[in-house]
Amino acid sequence: MTPIRIAFLLSGSGTTLENLLRHIDMGTVPGRVVVVLSDRAGVRGLDRARARGVPALVVERRAYRDGAAFDAAVEAALRPHAPDLVVMGGFLSLWRLPPEWKGRVLNVHPSLLPSFGGKGFYGDRVHQAVIDAGVKVTGCTVHLVDDAYDQGPIVAQAAVVVEDDDTAATLGHRVQEAERRLFPACIRLFAEGRLRVEGRRVRVLPAAAGREPPSAAPVAAPRDAGKRCDRVMADPPPSGGPASAGGPAEAGGPPGSGGPPPDPLRARVRALAQDSLRRDAPTAWFETLYAEAGADATRIPWADLAPNPDLVAWTARPGALAGARTAVVVGCGLGHDAEHLARHGLDVTAFDIAPSAVAWARRLHPDSRVRYEVGDLLALPDRWRGAFDVVVEVYTWQALPARVRADAVAGTRALLAPGGRLFVFTRLRDDGPTAPPFDEATGGPPWPLGRAELSRRVHGLAPEVPFVETADASDPTIVRGSGVWRRTT
Repeated sequence: MTPIRIAFLLSGSGTTLENLLRHIDMGTVPGRVVVVLSDRAGVRGLDRARARGVPALVVERRAYRDGAAFDAAVEAALRPHAPDLVVMGGFLSLWRLPPEWKGRVLNVHPSLLPSFGGKGFYGDRVHQAVIDAGVKVTGCTVHLVDDAYDQGPIVAQAAVVVEDDDTAATLGHRVQEAERRLFPACIRLFAEGRLRVEGRRVRVLPAAAGREPPSAAPVAAPRDAGKRCDRVMADPPPSGGPASAGGPAEAGGPPGSGGPPPDPLRARVRALAQDSLRRDAPTAWFETLYAEAGADATRIPWADLAPNPDLVAWTARPGALAGARTAVVVGCGLGHDAEHLARHGLDVTAFDIAPSAVAWARRLHPDSRVRYEVGDLLALPDRWRGAFDVVVEVYTWQALPARVRADAVAGTRALLAPGGRLFVFTRLRDDGPTAPPFDEATGGPPWPLGRAELSRRVHGLAPEVPFVETADASDPTIVRGSGVWRRTT
């Protein structure tokens, strides 16, 4: 696929720009940023562009008396760079598009539009308005831009639960994490020519129908932004890892899978894992990776520094945690899933096989009520067996090869108290009789579970929330999803 040419518009620090550039480096967005434009001089986003060798332009809104002159100046600045797509990330000025640009401009907004949008709603102003209104769920929206603030057709949305003790800053942090996953997914779908507008609705074309995006064609929304756990959520390609800290590397697809090639960090993860397998120590690579990272979370591919969105959505469902007092997080990583459960009043234990991860989680959450411990899922202490009303497993099973996965699943199930609930978030592949073989020696981590395998692993537990699949935009043979099962004995 020919990379698309992207123009990026901003008004501030450029964190959304940096995230997009990171995805381009990883190969998960087939594009190239050819110009960055700001409506304000001296902002950090311009420095980020220059540091990457990207032309950085300023068209100050205050220099123009009327909107039409500003609109023309922006167009004149962008046109020589011939962008296929214009991306707005924190661009605060209204730019009225020339007709030929319609359908080629995307914006991300920090709320679930049409709520909390329009002129004056940006940054912490949005999040404070959400808190003041008392709503329980907010999120972010990617939409096509028209001639009014935040009113263009919606491409995709991701939900974020509002916690009782949230401030504008804490809520804004979690919304921004959702943006970092959602926005690149939508840009990728544009680049693949899979977006189509039908009136006010935006739809996605199947992958097989994708095409090079026409120069001025309207585009549409990811079909995979489906409803999961009573929310709307698009499942993006890997953006530095899964949606929750503590899981395995969400590396590029295995050879021949159609996924992007791994970036150097992901290649390092795979090299460590494969070396551990050769030494018959399949879990040793976790400690090596965390120790090498020091205190730099960007060197942990799955460290999103936010709880898993599906876990957040499930715990927000009425009765989801009814009767639960104790919880455990398997492979807790940096602890954000555990902290989320603790905010719901549960007595939480969180363990990881990597001592460096546990020490890091303790430093990140110094006043936490969570007990962070070093623990081995394959050799559980007796005091944990049957002790927990809620057991959370996010991406850990798929980080382990087939030779130990059965024992890991058995260990996870052994944590459940009678009546306890098991939450699982994982990637799945087809393992039916016609499915292509999966080469464990070259294909992971992750090593996605087969659908039939997952059914075997949870046999004997009662399904409480059915496993809902969402396509993985990086690999058409893989899906992601979550489900909840309950121990009835």
